[in-house]
Amino acid sequence: MLRVAEQTLSAPGYLTHALGVKQFVLTCAVAMALGGGDVAAQAPAVPTSLTLDAALARAEAVNPSILAARARRATGVAEIAVARERLNPEARVELERETPTQAYGISLPLELGGKRARRIAVSTAALRTTDAEITQTIVVCGL
Repeated sequence: MLRVAEQTLSAPGYLTHALGVKQFVLTCAVAMALGGGDVAAQAPAVPTSLTLDAALARAEAVNPSILAARARRATGVAEIAVARERLNPEARVELERETPTQAYGISLPLELGGKRARRIAVSTAALRTTDAEITQTIVVCGL
């Protein structure tokens, strides 16, 4: 047996006055016109079928392990850019008050022995390793 409790409902004070009711109805109508319409019409379109390739692409795009591996790749690309930079020249000026002495100096570091090329090669190899790790992560995840 189902019992329904009876309640006395009372409207808020602004709805008991005729002008308040009109204002409330007008507000609701404006809200409905501006976007409070049919909820089903606002729902995003869901594809009716999902192919295996689309499912794998979606899983690969949201997998946290793969996203982390791809973030490491961006770091590797930045390391190559840093390795390609040349050393900055330095300029120095020294003035002393005690003795009327002034000193000027300029230094331009020269990298001899292919240090820059080796830095670039190491960074490129690290990027290739990161690419291999991304591939390995995708394989381990079963995608």
